[in-house]
Amino acid sequence: DVDSQRPMAVDSMFRIASMTKAVTSTALMQLVEQGRVGLEDPVSKYLPELAKVPVFESFDARTGEYKLRPAAKPITVRHVLTHTSGLGYPFTSATLRDFKPRAGESYPDGPLLFDPGTDWLYGTNIDQLGKIVEQLSGQNLEQYFREKIFAPLGMKDTSYNVPPEKLARLVNVH
Repeated sequence: DVDSQRPMAVDSMFRIASMTKAVTSTALMQLVEQGRVGLEDPVSKYLPELAKVPVFESFDARTGEYKLRPAAKPITVRHVLTHTSGLGYPFTSATLRDFKPRAGESYPDGPLLFDPGTDWLYGTNIDQLGKIVEQLSGQNLEQYFREKIFAPLGMKDTSYNVPPEKLARLVNVH
């Protein structure tokens, strides 16, 4: 630790952060292997709120005016697994960063920036996979990861939420 001059130790722990994307994808693929979910399944089969997410047809950054249209096809599990769903993050899309829904409009995630399967963009896709894993397994992601991935691999110090008794070993982020 630069500030405290605490040296790195063999058992130092680091925040897993976005590495959970790979772990969540692994969890989803375990469920695919078990036949509990299909890659071509519409995401709305598991997350009904994503059934009719519209797509931006236009967005005027200067005025905030926008036009939405229905998506050409449904978002599939494969689309969210491969970041090709059209979902983004405000930090990966100026449109989403500046978008303000009109009064009475709300979107659980979105609108989409492009039709599913037509482009690639780093976005909230794996968050949606995590919700599917939780729904199908009946566990929260932390429990599922620990039981089905980390414990079988002997990864006793890997988790998204570091337990209080291990916080002293956590390396500060700089």
